[in-house]
Amino acid sequence: MPTPKQLANLRSFTPDQDREAARINGAKGGRVYAENVKRRKKLTEAAKWLLGQKDIISDDDIKDKLAELGIESATNAEALMLVALRKASKGDVEALKFVRDTGGEAPKNAVELSGDLDRPVATMDLTSMTTEQLMALAADRGAEDEQPEADE
Repeated sequence: MPTPKQLANLRSFTPDQDREAARINGAKGGRVYAENVKRRKKLTEAAKWLLGQKDIISDDDIKDKLAELGIESATNAEALMLVALRKASKGDVEALKFVRDTGGEAPKNAVELSGDLDRPVATMDLTSMTTEQLMALAADRGAEDEQPEADE
């Protein structure tokens, strides 16, 4: 059964706002979103560039260890992987996840489907229903879930 708060979400959240004001506010949000997308893209490009550079690694211990491993001209990405691996070996779980995921060993998220897959899924347009109709539909669904299955 939907709670009053859930039902309130189905109603118009700004009944005093006219269409023009809603359009203007939506446009403002769109501009802010576009600016954030551009900013994140620039940051991603800068990070990729920095990770590919070779002259920024200043820790001689890291350079020496990478050289021992056969990586003579290491990039920042390789140096950061070594640092993350060191942290992971000391028990840092987040570093462990980073190394595992970057190494391509991330666990897979699988979804299993069951039932009659040849039959199409029924759809309903809930946007045109009234609150009372939605309440009745939810109540009917709750009653279906509570009924015991018939023996065959």
